[in-house]
Amino acid sequence: MRSNNENDKTNWHLDIESYGVTDVRNLGYDPFQLIMELADNTADGDGFAIIQRFEPLPIINILNGKGFVHLTKKISDSKYIVYFHKTESPSTHKAKANQSNKVPVVIQSATPVVYPILLKMLQSEKLSKMIEISDLKIWEETEKHMGWITSGKADITFSAIVAASKLYATGQDIKLLSVNIWDNFNLLTRGYVAHSLSDLKGHTIHMPLFKSAPPYAITSYLMKKEGLNPNEFDFEFGEPFGRPDEMKDKFISGEIDTVLLREPESSFALAKLKEVEVSVINYGDLWRKIHPDLEKLPNAGLIVKGEFYRNHKEILNVFIEELDKATQWVKENPDEAALLSYKKMEVSFEEAKLFCSRVTFEHKLVKEVKDEIKQYIDILKNQGVIKLKKDLDEEFFGTLS
Repeated sequence: MRSNNENDKTNWHLDIESYGVTDVRNLGYDPFQLIMELADNTADGDGFAIIQRFEPLPIINILNGKGFVHLTKKISDSKYIVYFHKTESPSTHKAKANQSNKVPVVIQSATPVVYPILLKMLQSEKLSKMIEISDLKIWEETEKHMGWITSGKADITFSAIVAASKLYATGQDIKLLSVNIWDNFNLLTRGYVAHSLSDLKGHTIHMPLFKSAPPYAITSYLMKKEGLNPNEFDFEFGEPFGRPDEMKDKFISGEIDTVLLREPESSFALAKLKEVEVSVINYGDLWRKIHPDLEKLPNAGLIVKGEFYRNHKEILNVFIEELDKATQWVKENPDEAALLSYKKMEVSFEEAKLFCSRVTFEHKLVKEVKDEIKQYIDILKNQGVIKLKKDLDEEFFGTLS
């Protein structure tokens, strides 16, 4: 049983059996929004409880910042009951937040790949003193994050470089601050050995998303550079969105034998198929053979809403600092990072451990890799892979002190 210090000052925990309990273990979606709604609907002096497979430390930290104290009961390794008690009225909490200059922030990620980094960042006392996370969303449906950017709901987003470039080119007021995820695509085969893309002939290549999306666009580009004709290969696309998790499961079961997966799904598949011979073609390796002057294939980075960028550079400087620290920590401590994130990602420790050891996390400010980003986008544009209404100018790249 674990609680925060405030619990020792009151007897609220004597009444926890009267709290409403919500089991979020099998919802089928991230329960963050549901828990936030429970918190918002809880009166001063009252409380609620949730049941989860793990102790949800990020939620606990966020609600502690909203005037809640908590008590955690571990029932088993896969069942935790966390009781939350509201000690402050919304007006009192808002006044305290204003006094401490905390800024409400909405954070999202297009995919689960940043889980280990984000969970580590949420432990930052320095960051928690400056911001209050009003919403945090890790999307399984990658395309949905675009709506939060275009509507202005998201202040900070982890998104694909290509997606961010397209949004900016349509007039979206966003800034790219850094690149964090590299070499993120892996083409996996089972039942036959594939040393190169040419070995995929005769097999159906299952692709995430639709034909005009970046995964196929990059695949097509790499094939052409190897002297291959993409039209001579069989592709199957999502209709309209292929879910990486579903595709991973089909590959593990043997229903399909060739699939393009991002991280973390490619590592999860490999962890499940230890006894099966699986070939892995990493797109980053192919990219470097074609462009030896470019170190890595840039996949995803940190996108910030323009208004937030202009008004809160001090916060963003700290956010970038903590992002860099968290990224380095995950790289240097993959086992600990897996331990921190595997339950939240709803996979085994071994799957998370393999993912943390394989994924290419590297935090680079845009000023360090601006030329590489422009060259990457220009290559895709010149090959007809993507079309932008305007070039990426200096306004796209955010610079902090």
